[in-house]
Amino acid sequence: MAGGSMASATINGNAKTSAHLAEKQYCERKSARGRQKLKKACEAYDRSEQAREAIAKHGMTYSDRFGAPRARPECAIERDSRLAFYRICRELGLDIVPPAESRPPALRATADADKKAKSYKARRT
Repeated sequence: MAGGSMASATINGNAKTSAHLAEKQYCERKSARGRQKLKKACEAYDRSEQAREAIAKHGMTYSDRFGAPRARPECAIERDSRLAFYRICRELGLDIVPPAESRPPALRATADADKKAKSYKARRT
């Protein structure tokens, strides 16, 4: 090790004490980073909630100068902030309960078509 090696940081020549000191400093730095990440997660959550309130107040779309509907900027802010919140929580190892079903239910017409296709294939073989 060069520069700030463990050997150069010994206290009274005791390498075991130096290793303990280095480990303690590492844990303190790591927890400081964790606190900083947790703060950023809280800020992202707050920003997401602010955007959600604005969407509830103003709606999800607005009309541009040509009369075409456009998504409000708050929609992207809410999405991006929520994504940042979940990513930071995953990095920190926090338990965030995912939604019970991540996909919307299948459309009935699609499900019926799949059943018909399967029965057709079964009759052909």
